[in-house]
Amino acid sequence: MSTDNLSYELEPGLSVRGVVVDAGGRALAGASVRLEARVTTTGGSDAAATDAAGRFELLGVHPSARFTARAQGHAPSTARPLVDADSDGAVELRLVLPGRGGELSGRIVDDRGAPVEGATLEVGGFQDGFDTDRWSIFEPVLSETDGTQSAPARPLRSRTDEHGRFDCAGIELGRVPIRVRPPQGRLACWSGHVEIDPDERAWLEVRLGTGVAVEGRVTDPSGTPAARITVSAWSNDAWLHVEARTDADGRYLLERIVPGRIELRANRERRRGLGTAEHQLELGHDTRVQWDAVLPGALAIAGRLVDERGEPLAGWLAEAYAGDQRITGGAPDRTDADGRFRFDGCPLEPHYVELRPPGDPWPHPPRAWREGVQPSGAELEFVADTRPSARVVGGVVDARGKALGEARIWATMIGPNRYVIAEAEDPSGAFAVEDLPPGRYRLTVTTPVAPSHVMGEHELAAGKTLDLGLIEIADPALLVVHVRGPGGDAPEGASVELRTEHGHKSPISIAFETRARARSGPAPAGRYSVLVRAPGCATAQRIVALVAGETRDLEVELVPGVECRFSFVVSGPEIPPGIAARLVDESGEFALLCFAPDPKRTGRMEFVELLTPGRYTLRAERVNPTLTGVLAFEVPLGSGPLRFSVLLSP
Repeated sequence: MSTDNLSYELEPGLSVRGVVVDAGGRALAGASVRLEARVTTTGGSDAAATDAAGRFELLGVHPSARFTARAQGHAPSTARPLVDADSDGAVELRLVLPGRGGELSGRIVDDRGAPVEGATLEVGGFQDGFDTDRWSIFEPVLSETDGTQSAPARPLRSRTDEHGRFDCAGIELGRVPIRVRPPQGRLACWSGHVEIDPDERAWLEVRLGTGVAVEGRVTDPSGTPAARITVSAWSNDAWLHVEARTDADGRYLLERIVPGRIELRANRERRRGLGTAEHQLELGHDTRVQWDAVLPGALAIAGRLVDERGEPLAGWLAEAYAGDQRITGGAPDRTDADGRFRFDGCPLEPHYVELRPPGDPWPHPPRAWREGVQPSGAELEFVADTRPSARVVGGVVDARGKALGEARIWATMIGPNRYVIAEAEDPSGAFAVEDLPPGRYRLTVTTPVAPSHVMGEHELAAGKTLDLGLIEIADPALLVVHVRGPGGDAPEGASVELRTEHGHKSPISIAFETRARARSGPAPAGRYSVLVRAPGCATAQRIVALVAGETRDLEVELVPGVECRFSFVVSGPEIPPGIAARLVDESGEFALLCFAPDPKRTGRMEFVELLTPGRYTLRAERVNPTLTGVLAFEVPLGSGPLRFSVLLSP
């Protein structure tokens, strides 16, 4: 018997020192500092607590880690990445708790009223358009007042004790989402909302039901039982996802499914092999439902890569995507000696296929790509653009002509949306973006001290250099919003949002420094829509013009509002992944763009706004599939909560 000795060399981690302060800059003792990975579906874990001076220190931290702070009575900080380590590998962080927060206690019981021990809760931290799919690695990027970037705080995770009790602190104010997953057994998951007030600990008791069971058998096209197939049930909330594996006879049992509209899927992992069977249905409160699935077989995309002369290109990286899911799994496939490649087990939907030379890592722009590829097994020919690469050069300076050596230049190819990043040299500010396949690109400059500077689209010719000269980055604008409630005092639980003038989301962050004052991060000059909300108050909208290098003060006085809930009903066979609607008052001065996401296509789309009494028109539209809906309605004076349904039809 022989013994092998293995040795591992561990990379040194970073030393992280930091301080946690409130919105007024005062140090907070006893704050919880949480560490999380960049790609994670949880809120991380407590890593340290601040001392009497509000400081903390951690050693051996991975460079990709992010930090969030929470403290009793305060809303959570944003998730801050580690940047600008010094020569000794040390990073200094400042985590700011942006305003007042609340507390939540409660109890989780089963359908018989008995306490549920060990149930997992996630409270708050979900973002519009992001909380609907917890497995996504994409999330909003926020600009902090110091010029750095961060992400929204992840949900706060807790567990129930032997009495089914839980306690949470450091939660954002207002209507906050909460999700409950019981331990293994017969009980189903639960999701809902709770109102968090800064002056009173909220209480929530959740009674979990047993849910619905789906059983059946999965076979291949010949009728042979398909073993070890993953069968899953999805709703518009991925937290409620349930899955199981088929046995040797192809049988499966899904339990604890929450009633409602769901999508059932049966497939191999990574969509390989036998393809995917899908089925949508509405689940009532029946105890058991039958679904027998027949897998469609090995749907394939086959291709051959050649150069402009028709000669095969071997060893190139080949990747295919169905939506945002990569068919090739963890690593790209490679073309063989004759330039051929093949992707098996593709879903029956359009794919995006791209091919890159062996030395070009993702997300480098491809040399050959095609959209709308349907899996048929027939071989497609891809012709690579092997012409000489293009390059972009220039320099970056501020408004006073001083070189910006920390600038980044992004060259993003139009179509594939793949990019190359180059950094400006310090101290000259000069840059060169090399090895760009010929084509049309969108060029953008980002800096730590100013918002993104978009230089538009440019056609880059083979073997040519585009000289942009000196790019002047204007000083950022700032916005300070002063908010008063109906009685003239600072409202409780207020939130403020900065959008583009046309109502779309903006990456510029804005947060409350005090209960009555919110300050934005660095913003480009231009016109913006400011939305202010508070419990019991109508949504206020103001259009402001921000000037480079100046701070704009905006006064907003909130008035009482009526809760209006809008639900969308689809008339047609195809359900969209969401709907956009524009809400306009009679004068046309109030024009709010609202979104009702439904990425799992369950047919449940709705949003809630608090409105002042008056007449309004709501126009909803969707492209692919084409759906429209119009609703004219009135909010009477002194009315209670109102509910409206909007019919969407082709």
